[in-house]
Amino acid sequence: GGLVGREKAALDLTAEVKQQMYSEDLCINYCQWSTKEALKLLKAAEHQPWASQQVKDARRVELEELGRNLRMPGSSFVTVGDTGVGKSTLLNAILGEASVLPTNGMRACTACIIELVHNAEPTGPAYIGEVEFVTLEEWTAEMAILVDDLTQQDGRISLLEPDSKAPSFTSYVKLYSVYGTDFTRSTDKVFNAITGKDERRNMMADAVKRKLLMLKKTRVCGTFQSEASNEPKEFRRKLERYMDSTEQISDGQYWPLVKRVRMKGRKWKVLQSGATLIDAPGVRDDNTARDRIVKEYLKNADGIWIVANIKRAVNNKTAKDMLGESFRRQLLMDGQYGQLAFIATQSDVMLQSEVRKNLALPDSASLEDCGLARNRYTTERIQSDFFAGLEEMARAAGDEFDLEEAKGKYKLPVFCVSAQDYQKLTGILQTDGEPNAFSTCANTQVPALQHFVHATTLSRRYTNARAVTEALVQFLDNLNAYLDHEGDGGLSSLSAAKRVFDKVKATASSDLHAPMTRIVQLVKTNFAKQVLPKMLSGADAAGGDCVSLAQGWSAGTATRPKMHWGTYKATCRRHGVFRMDWNTEMAEPVFRAVSTEWERVFVSSLAKELAATRAEMLKILKTLHDKIATGLEQEAQIPKGRVRDIRAPQERSAVTKLEQMTGAAREIGQKQQRDISRLIVPAITARMVPGYDKGMHEMGTGSARRRVDIIEKHVDQQKGTMFKDAVEQVGGRIGALLDELSTVLHATSDQILKDMQVNYSVMWEAEAATPQAILARRAMATKLSTYTNQAKSAKHDLLKAHNDLPPPDPDDDDDIQEMKEGGSQEKEMDIVDLLDDDVDIAAIPKAAKPSWAVKKEKA
Repeated sequence: GGLVGREKAALDLTAEVKQQMYSEDLCINYCQWSTKEALKLLKAAEHQPWASQQVKDARRVELEELGRNLRMPGSSFVTVGDTGVGKSTLLNAILGEASVLPTNGMRACTACIIELVHNAEPTGPAYIGEVEFVTLEEWTAEMAILVDDLTQQDGRISLLEPDSKAPSFTSYVKLYSVYGTDFTRSTDKVFNAITGKDERRNMMADAVKRKLLMLKKTRVCGTFQSEASNEPKEFRRKLERYMDSTEQISDGQYWPLVKRVRMKGRKWKVLQSGATLIDAPGVRDDNTARDRIVKEYLKNADGIWIVANIKRAVNNKTAKDMLGESFRRQLLMDGQYGQLAFIATQSDVMLQSEVRKNLALPDSASLEDCGLARNRYTTERIQSDFFAGLEEMARAAGDEFDLEEAKGKYKLPVFCVSAQDYQKLTGILQTDGEPNAFSTCANTQVPALQHFVHATTLSRRYTNARAVTEALVQFLDNLNAYLDHEGDGGLSSLSAAKRVFDKVKATASSDLHAPMTRIVQLVKTNFAKQVLPKMLSGADAAGGDCVSLAQGWSAGTATRPKMHWGTYKATCRRHGVFRMDWNTEMAEPVFRAVSTEWERVFVSSLAKELAATRAEMLKILKTLHDKIATGLEQEAQIPKGRVRDIRAPQERSAVTKLEQMTGAAREIGQKQQRDISRLIVPAITARMVPGYDKGMHEMGTGSARRRVDIIEKHVDQQKGTMFKDAVEQVGGRIGALLDELSTVLHATSDQILKDMQVNYSVMWEAEAATPQAILARRAMATKLSTYTNQAKSAKHDLLKAHNDLPPPDPDDDDDIQEMKEGGSQEKEMDIVDLLDDDVDIAAIPKAAKPSWAVKKEKA
């Protein structure tokens, strides 16, 4: 059937989302216009006497920086899950598509990283794709491993197709997919002295590598390929050979060479607010370039979606188990545990009788009733397991666990989704019969997930729009206050004003730097007393466990079967990372011991201390301004109202600057500590590489046993120093983190003091007191008030659209206050009528104009 009623609406943006996006875009557009006009005003030749060159340069630089910040941030969501759980089907449904992403009910088929974004271009192809290939350097390294996997004892390549379960099968498939018979015909002519005849033999491995690198297919490395279409099926067909790993012996494919594919769709409303969805092939992908990018996406993601089949979520697998112990710890240390969401797929697939029995439902319960009941049970079970995982990590680290505190700190959104029922209900999918279980789109929970994407993205948009608009308004207020000063107190007043400021400035720098120094020292102390001892304890535990752990790689354990010799060799060839990650396993005791304390020091406590520092800074600034104001009024005889006019916008601006400082410092701390926490595994890997290489090169009869002996002996030799050295590397990098944190904090202190000097300088600079300067400022003030009022009205409408208006500000200009209270007679032109009377809409650049402004201009 076609799209009908409310089910059709599920594919559209809601009125609420549209209004929020509209208000934010409008605000940014008009602020960009105000910024551009104000910059032209500052640079205008006829106004140049208005201030000293130092003041003019400072104002221009700050305004240019504000202009660069007037943009909308996006958000990224990375899907994580085992192969075959239906991630691609899920994403198709969220996008409102039938199958723009490759799907297959029998196998996993996403072979590369896929970025999904909205196509904002109103004309041109509806669908645009950009394929990024791995670099030649990356493919050379990758291919060397693949060829080595297929190398025989005599050094020659094996060209026979391996068994599908063999470790070398994937390597064969990749090489054949790219090179086809050019690979399988890698033979050369060799004279046989015994028979006296020439015969064909498989080429030596190194010769095969050189040959393949010279082939035409390899030339795509390091390049980009674009595809476009107006039809989703054709678009998918064009991109399929880059994205779909058929896992079959098929040549003419590109997927092993592809790093990522960026896809844009005009009809993807769920992404219109600025979200990017990332469909990843999974961490520990055999392609090291892709694996590295996936890990980088995960480290920087705004949201991480754990996707699993609903049966696994409620039966043999739980939320904490599916995440994996090391992955959960890394998320906690990264400060990303609160960014998780869990998506249980295929919620329409169930045995009705089984669900009735397990959940004690009445015999009259319909299939849809059963599905909804199972969804509720699944949500509760997963959320319970989520907190159980947190408690498990805390107990393992020897820490106390407070469940109520954890519930207040973390939330885990859970969505039990039926992608196919949603596609059928909306008419997207018109095959495969009627919906299986659900009769409304809401019950499929796809609309709830779409709303979650918008809510997360729009929250970031609004926070950013408000912050950058507030910063611009405060800058313009400061500049207006400067321009309004007439400086008519005479030379004695100028000299007195300068003395007052210099006296306060003499101690201001140390006063402002003190809280910044304190917080840096506090983080340093917390690391030394709380984090480092835990890490060293974990290093001792790792040294005690690693030998038995290494023995289990070959011999197997109670929970893990014995490893095939070919897999063992392939793992050595890849320096410990193949189907398992030996290096991470050896590092686990370190992470187990430190994860909760690491999060506490570098995430939770840092955020609290930064907030406290901000409050302390505001108190110090108030004291400084009080001293300056008293001196200017008493010693320089400057009217109290004039001093207040210069002071008030500075204090508002300082609040914003300190908020920005808090955010920047927290971001630096987050980014740096995420990088630092990842030093441990590479440090262990580096110490293991000689052993891996030596083991890999073992050849001939008995080589498998000798290889195992080499690795186990190497682990035993390294256990005393390997883990402690890794911890020392972390300690060394903490110093760099503290240095960068200190730089940002102290730079904010210096900038605030510099701003104070610039803003108050109009009261003592002789250049600012000349008749020419005063006349120039008067001329500028008339125009600047227009731009300021425009930015203020844009800010007002942004806050009004979000029901976030503060109480009336008595310092607002009368015309702005009147606009806030009066509103517009014409609802559809509400924002236009908030413009100052002197503003000509036609003067606003078209690129910055919303559609309604263009319509009014034409009218």
